[in-house]
Amino acid sequence: MDIQYSADGRTGWTTKKTLKTQLDHQFIVEDLPGYTDGYWRLRYAGSAAKDIKGTVSDSLRRNRALTRVKDANASPEPVYKGRTITVKGVLQERKPGTSTWKAYGDRKVQILFRPKGKSTWYLMATVTTKTSGSFSKGFKAQQDGTWVPVFLYPDSKHFVGSGTEDYVDVR
Repeated sequence: MDIQYSADGRTGWTTKKTLKTQLDHQFIVEDLPGYTDGYWRLRYAGSAAKDIKGTVSDSLRRNRALTRVKDANASPEPVYKGRTITVKGVLQERKPGTSTWKAYGDRKVQILFRPKGKSTWYLMATVTTKTSGSFSKGFKAQQDGTWVPVFLYPDSKHFVGSGTEDYVDVR
C-alpha cells in the first residue's frame, strides 16, 4: 500500500511511504512529512499472483495555515533602567493556498527575552490576542537584551509563527 502526495490533487502524485498490509487489517501512520497544503491518497498496485486488482482511494486534502506576528516591536529604544518596555504586535494567519493574511484573535502568544551576551531565551509572559490579533505587554526594564513574540503552541491546522527579534538598550 502506497501513501501518495500531490500539491494540486490531480497531477504529480509521489509515493511518500509504502506499507506492508494484510487484508482486513487497520493501520495508523503518524510520521508523514508535514506539507503546508496538499492532497493525500492510498494506492494499492494489486497482485497478479493472487489475482487482486489494484485500486486508488479518493484523495483527502490536508492543510495548515502559516502564522506570523506582524509589526512586532519592543519600545522605547533606548529605555532607562526601571522604566517600562512595551512589547506588542499583531498575530495573523494566512489562508492556505492564498497570499492573504488576516487577524488571528483569542490566541496565546509567548513573549521571550534573551539577555545581551547570552544564548538562552526566557519566557517572560503569555498574552492572549484581541479579536484584531493585537497584543501588548509591559515589562520593567532591567538589562540589555532581545525581545521576540512567538506563537509557540498552535493547533493542528496552524504552524508556529514569530515576530522580528528586537534588541533594546537599557541605560
